[in-house]
Amino acid sequence: MLADFVFTLHVAVVLFNAGGLLAILIGAPLDWSWIRNRRLRVTHVTLMSFVTVETLLGLSCPLTVLEDWLRGA
Repeated sequence: MLADFVFTLHVAVVLFNAGGLLAILIGAPLDWSWIRNRRLRVTHVTLMSFVTVETLLGLSCPLTVLEDWLRGA
């Protein structure tokens, strides 16, 4: 059950990264006020940077590693 929670969290992070980028690209020119929220932008760029660095270094996502470990893979 805990592995399912980690998987759900992982999906939420992926959706936040992909959807957040799309929302920023669309919302900024349309002047959506919530898109300019500093906390949202900092969280988004931090997560995107983390994913980029781990990809460039050839590392597995910690959430994937944790889920695999919890499932006993």
